[in-house]
Amino acid sequence: MATTEWLAEGTEASTSAPLTLAAGEQATISIFRTSGESLNIGCGMALVKKVASNTENCPTNVALDGSNPVIVIQAEGSYVVERINATQAFGVDHDGGTVGDA
Repeated sequence: MATTEWLAEGTEASTSAPLTLAAGEQATISIFRTSGESLNIGCGMALVKKVASNTENCPTNVALDGSNPVIVIQAEGSYVVERINATQAFGVDHDGGTVGDA
């Protein structure tokens, strides 16, 4: 499956549009940098959160960063990533699910 930008590259705090997975779907979520370099440890983080029925973003205790740049989500639901202010620019890609309103 093709990889698609989910959160544009940058350093400022930002939240993605929701990514929705149907029953049986999965998505690989990964950090990207247009420079092609890896994100240095301690230079940026994106928190993965599940969108609840009341549209609150609930923590999943999963974060993407320089030491953990790729994860796989396998549970049905809608998710967002929240980039915390970073010292190195990075974005987040996905390869499954549908991006749009939760």
